[in-house]
Amino acid sequence: MGTGEQLPPSGQTTGDPKASLSNVSFAAILMAVITLVVCSREMVPGWGLLHLGWERSTFYLIAGTVGAIAGIILDPHRLPGLISGALMMAGALFCAALVLDHVERIPNVILVIVEGIGALPGFALYLGYAWVYNHTFGKRGSTQDRP
Repeated sequence: MGTGEQLPPSGQTTGDPKASLSNVSFAAILMAVITLVVCSREMVPGWGLLHLGWERSTFYLIAGTVGAIAGIILDPHRLPGLISGALMMAGALFCAALVLDHVERIPNVILVIVEGIGALPGFALYLGYAWVYNHTFGKRGSTQDRP
């Protein structure tokens, strides 16, 4: 670094803010993936890693909560992220559990594709809601305008 240049404050990056994934965003994605894997396996008898034996509604509640938290963290528009994140995780969990109920073995790649299909309704809701949110409130509701 030459003279007169200063380092950015801790936790901030230089350049395009969307180009890099912050530690918090990475943690949100990792938390969602781990929750989806554990909940989908635990819901179906014979597939469990921990053999918790909880009711299915408990796993949907956990997945929806984690999805909502991840949606709030990852999306610049908090409300669409909250609602759509919960629906995406619950839909992905539903499809994974539906498939795991009817098969004895399944490749992980196929399970990920099935979970992605289950997340599509939540993603479509997000796209529609974000469009309405942007056209109604503009950039005021996004974190891009926050200091």
